[in-house]
Amino acid sequence: IQIMTNIEIKAIEKTEEGFELQIIKKPRHVDVNKCISCGKCSEVCPVEYDREYELGIGKRKAIDSPSVKPFPEGFAIDERMCLHFKGEECYACVESCPNDAINLDERPEETRIQAKALILATGMELFDVSRVKELGYGRYKDVITSLELERMLDPEGPTKGEVVRPSNMKRPRSVAFVLCAGSRDRRFLKHCCRIGCMTALKQAYEIRQLYGEEVEVYVCYNDIRATGRMHEEFYQTARDSGIIMLHGIPSEIREKGGRLTLRIFDVGTWKLEELNVDLVILIPGVTSSNHAKEVGNQLGVQMDEDTFFKTLDPLRSVNETQIEGVFLSGCSAGPMDIMSSISHARAAALSALIYLKGKERALKS
Repeated sequence: IQIMTNIEIKAIEKTEEGFELQIIKKPRHVDVNKCISCGKCSEVCPVEYDREYELGIGKRKAIDSPSVKPFPEGFAIDERMCLHFKGEECYACVESCPNDAINLDERPEETRIQAKALILATGMELFDVSRVKELGYGRYKDVITSLELERMLDPEGPTKGEVVRPSNMKRPRSVAFVLCAGSRDRRFLKHCCRIGCMTALKQAYEIRQLYGEEVEVYVCYNDIRATGRMHEEFYQTARDSGIIMLHGIPSEIREKGGRLTLRIFDVGTWKLEELNVDLVILIPGVTSSNHAKEVGNQLGVQMDEDTFFKTLDPLRSVNETQIEGVFLSGCSAGPMDIMSSISHARAAALSALIYLKGKERALKS
């Protein structure tokens, strides 16, 4: 198995044998076989900027580890931020590297790959919740997303596992989760994201476990869809931990007196509730990845109204497309959680293997 990272697919062509892919390997400027991740290059790098999804709390350098546990392991240079690639004379990282692993002269490499079958694993993206104006994301500092909260809860994240209000870096006394931010909404995404309910319950429960009754936790929802194995049991455990469930979505979030106000009509109690909380966490909907449409156009694979690739038959052929030799894996076919994506990927690999074996037999006969 050959794993190629930092790749851009320029073109895909159908051939008599299968497919030909024109790919460009982008320069990393760090030889991962020599890099020992000592961090000396990052220490001397003069460029510092906000790390994505970390609310301006976490910082990174122009040369840094791409993530906490990247594959392949090692550092990489972000050409968009590096002074050297902006025309300035800077070799601080090169001079500090003890293993001579940095090469600022590395250039993109173009190559072609022949394949008899393709499995599309284009993944998914979180919906841009700033488009839902009434929820205040991007306008109020203390309205964040579940991904940003996940980075806070990570012991290796920007706050070392502590939940804080971005406005003052203090622990909140109350938090509210708002589900279906952009999903199940005719203005944006009609479909259910399938992962939002359990994400919210998991994070809400984690906050209760961390802080107990010191932090009030509310969950505002359309419906709780706990459909996976042991999900219903976990839902009951979360409720029993003291999480307050409100069957409704706020019509608007406003900032008042340094706190956030949410007005919610709870269809469970048939009452209009008003919450005043310190932190709001939005659970975004999901869409197909940004480059999925481009790949689909190159291959001629159809997409549905939810922007995911169409399967040949949603009940009997969940991995096959209308293009012979092209199969779907994971969230390229629709929203899925991790376990479902793994199972779907295994099925895609088996479908591709059966297809190749069939072609092999046809050639022999």
